[in-house]
Amino acid sequence: MLYSMDAADSNVYVSILTTCFNMKALADGKRVHLHLIKTGFEVDTSVGNKLVIMYGKCGSFEDARQVFDKMSKRDSVTWSAMIGVYSQNGLGDDALRLYREMMSCGVKPNQFTFGSVVSACAKMEALEEGKQVQGFVVKSGFESNAVVGSVLVDMYAKCGYIEDARKVFDNMPDRTVVASTAMVSGYARNERVEEASELFWRMPERNVVSWNAMIAGYAQTGHNEEAVELFSRMRCSGNSPNQTTFSTVLSACGNLAALEKGKHAHGLIIKTVFKLGVFVGNALTTMYAKCGSIEDARQLFDRVTERNVVTWNAVISGYAQHGEGNETIYLFEQMQKAGMKPNHVTFLCVLSACSHAGLVAEGRHYFYSMCQDHGIIPRAEHYACVVDLLGRSGYLDEAEGFIEKMPLEPNAGLWKALLAACRTHANSDIGQRAAEKVFELGEQPPSTYVILSNIYAEAGRWNDVAKVRTMMKDRGVKKAPGLSWIEIKNQVHSFVIGDRSHPQTEEIYAMVEKLTRLMKEAGYVPNSNFVLHDVD
Repeated sequence: MLYSMDAADSNVYVSILTTCFNMKALADGKRVHLHLIKTGFEVDTSVGNKLVIMYGKCGSFEDARQVFDKMSKRDSVTWSAMIGVYSQNGLGDDALRLYREMMSCGVKPNQFTFGSVVSACAKMEALEEGKQVQGFVVKSGFESNAVVGSVLVDMYAKCGYIEDARKVFDNMPDRTVVASTAMVSGYARNERVEEASELFWRMPERNVVSWNAMIAGYAQTGHNEEAVELFSRMRCSGNSPNQTTFSTVLSACGNLAALEKGKHAHGLIIKTVFKLGVFVGNALTTMYAKCGSIEDARQLFDRVTERNVVTWNAVISGYAQHGEGNETIYLFEQMQKAGMKPNHVTFLCVLSACSHAGLVAEGRHYFYSMCQDHGIIPRAEHYACVVDLLGRSGYLDEAEGFIEKMPLEPNAGLWKALLAACRTHANSDIGQRAAEKVFELGEQPPSTYVILSNIYAEAGRWNDVAKVRTMMKDRGVKKAPGLSWIEIKNQVHSFVIGDRSHPQTEEIYAMVEKLTRLMKEAGYVPNSNFVLHDVD
């Protein structure tokens, strides 16, 4: 028997369920659901819709679908809610299937339905399905809707069709911050940073998402200095950075090895009273490790109470990059004792550490353990680490045989790793075969020619050196100039060989000459093993 109900009673339950999904209080939401079943309010369409949304927001989409299937009356909001649950939880195929079922039932979609379906297509990079949905968008008169237009821009951009994204954007009569942000993000994602920057600064209004899109665009395309600079301008504009902002900026600082700027960002995180969650904690650990401050990275790691596999990988990778093989292995073992499953990145860090530390036996053990004990199929980069491990230790024949016997088709990176080892151990025969394999794969990296030429030079094979130089000239291959940088007083200075554009060029070169003179006086003798010409 159903209890009588009125709009006020229904609204109370809707309000309670809204509170539950805002707080992501799944257990409380389930208790409310049980009470609804007992009182008969579950059949109310508005309450049922909120139940679907509550379960979806709490990540329990199976419960959401059960509520959806039991509802005797469904409106456009009901269908949109369930489609949105699938889309938000990365179940794009289910979202599309339910959308088609909705259309076959004759239910008219609204702006939120189209928004969720197009968003699902964007996440899957399902361009053709997205185009079909856009056709219904036009027929339904939602072409100029700001919400739908924004997700269409995002969908085309994510699928790599940036011109189509711009067409949708230009045809929108009301270009909201969301739409503009989607377009900026699309340009940046497609490495069209200048266009992204131009559009960003023309936006009449910017929110934290807009700033994050542009900062991420710079960082993801290697414009790390610009990303850090834009972060400063964001703060000056009065927009408060969030955890996404800090994570991106810390990544840029790590890539620049700009320790002081990274520490400054860390201080701001503390001042804003952010809870040091996994996301930002991982970015901080990685930043300190990349900047060479492994002690700070370890201290931060030890203080973080909530750790996931990325957290462990960040500190393990840091020790691996610093050549601390034994400490890397120790942390790897501690990770497993803590019940955390290693992934392919973890093993890549461990194998790299073994390679740099010369731990050949341990490297062999962990490579085969990855397959046999953890069920992780090695990728090309894992094989490259093993080749590097064997090559660095002088096991060149074993390394060559390892490449030839591997189940994957060897890529140029594997042969280049072997070639580098041949330079170290002056093995011109295997080095020549490795270089030929690189060329056979259609790659023409200048480093391959240079290393091969160096190997020949050390062996005194000057005719072969001349042949390599002729090949480089004929094929238009040029050696990239050396680049280095240093951070002084919170400013990064970059130097390219032969570059005299720095404002303190005269002082710098005077100091280089002074240091060279002092080195010679101290008995320094240049290493001429890799001289490319037959000279004394």
